Amino acid sequence: MRYLNRMNFRKLINSSKRYPPGELLYKVLEKLHAPYRDYPTVCGRYLPTDEELQKQRQEQFAYMPLISVIVPAYETDELFLRQMMDSVIAQTYENWELCIADASKSEKVAQVIRGDYKEEKRIKYRRLAENRGIPENTNQGLEMAGGAYIALLDHDDVLVPSALYEMVKRINETGADFLYSDEDKASANLGEYLDPHFKLDFNRELLLGKNYICHLLVVSAELVKKAGGLDARYNGAQDFEFALRCSRYAKGIEHISKVLYHWRMHAASTAGNTDSKLYAYEAGRRAAEDFIHQEGWEGTVTMANDLGTYHIRYQVPAKLQVALAAWGRPSRVWEKKVYPQICKEMEALGAEFFWLEGSPFGKEQSNASRDKMAVLEAEILLLVNRGAKTVGKDSIRFLLGSLCRPGIAAVGGRTIQKKRVLQCGYWEKDEKYVPRFQGLFYKFKGYYHRAYLPTETDAVSNDLAVVKTEALEKAFGKTWTENRKCWESGGLRRWQEACGKVKALGSRVIAEPAAEIWI
Repeated sequence: MRYLNRMNFRKLINSSKRYPPGELLYKVLEKLHAPYRDYPTVCGRYLPTDEELQKQRQEQFAYMPLISVIVPAYETDELFLRQMMDSVIAQTYENWELCIADASKSEKVAQVIRGDYKEEKRIKYRRLAENRGIPENTNQGLEMAGGAYIALLDHDDVLVPSALYEMVKRINETGADFLYSDEDKASANLGEYLDPHFKLDFNRELLLGKNYICHLLVVSAELVKKAGGLDARYNGAQDFEFALRCSRYAKGIEHISKVLYHWRMHAASTAGNTDSKLYAYEAGRRAAEDFIHQEGWEGTVTMANDLGTYHIRYQVPAKLQVALAAWGRPSRVWEKKVYPQICKEMEALGAEFFWLEGSPFGKEQSNASRDKMAVLEAEILLLVNRGAKTVGKDSIRFLLGSLCRPGIAAVGGRTIQKKRVLQCGYWEKDEKYVPRFQGLFYKFKGYYHRAYLPTETDAVSNDLAVVKTEALEKAFGKTWTENRKCWESGGLRRWQEACGKVKALGSRVIAEPAAEIWI
């Protein structure tokens, strides 16, 4: 524990160089209130029992694919190397091969493998002529692989004994060709497990802002062949770029919500010292930016202060037709401050901007027929609660930029009241919509930055949102009465159901924390 405290102190010193004092204070406070602080003492609850492991060893699947575990090695510490290999040998699913591509200058890795492990026929070993970096070394390991599926493992990490079993079980259930699991971190001596990452099901929007998939990643050999191997241009973030690229071609993506991987923390590892490989985060930024451009989306990606997280600012097309659907009781603050701010931002974006059903101040307007037709004429509806005290700077830009991509139906911001988050999107659970991050202090970034990064979600609030009118028309038809229920006062449930309908029709709904409304 003393070692981990020294490591945390080093992290604090490094963070003080990147964060203003106030932001650093909030980061430390959030860390002190982080969930799963008791994980080191209760981690056994999340790991299989001996009885479960024994049962797994006896199970036979209809499909028993060979899993090729690929490990690029370089001057690996002998103890770490042995523990890594032992964790593979201990797998309850036994149809595997371990392909080690060794780029070491010394004989330390070769001596261990050719010594105590020489009788293990499932271990394949190749000595590389030179060290060409993790991506190319891994590709050398891929050339050795004969399995139907590929698992990526770092040379100093370890697998939970049930890791490959759980992967093959899910493959048999779903036929997925892209699978990933939850993970935790381990002290250098494997004496303590901490900081678990219980991940979301596949969420490309979140993945673009942070490589939350990470370990354990298993993909089919066919998918690797289609997507290509690891790309050396993204050295340091090759796994991030590889996951993004594979997700584009995958036929089925599955998240196994069990801890199957222990990511070892030591001074030279990214897990233990995020500043140990600063070049990797720039490579990650380029990977995210190249991906969005390959998708045909115009935008720029910048690194956030939290290393490994990225801000994406999508370009807003010129001359958009945007109709304001303001709802709720207007206030003087709305009339004097909020509405002019929205108009100013729309003017800066070059959008054609008009409102629906009366003036934005709640007064009737003579040209009511035009207002009622506006919902059918505008490309986009902007929903705003007239009880707002302020709308964050550039919020409309963030919403519209994200919305104006193919496949996106609606984008909503987060609602804040008295420095606490009321919602930043909703999850549907038991036929109810549960607000995400309700009660979170507005300066906190959430578990693994989920309150800080855009995320695909089940619904967003009508306090501040944009929606494509064509998406509403698909859900309700060109019906003024039905559409207006989505934004009139008290229409939150109707709006949430609308989000659900457009999602069911194949579109996506995005929560964008960078867009804020204070009420």
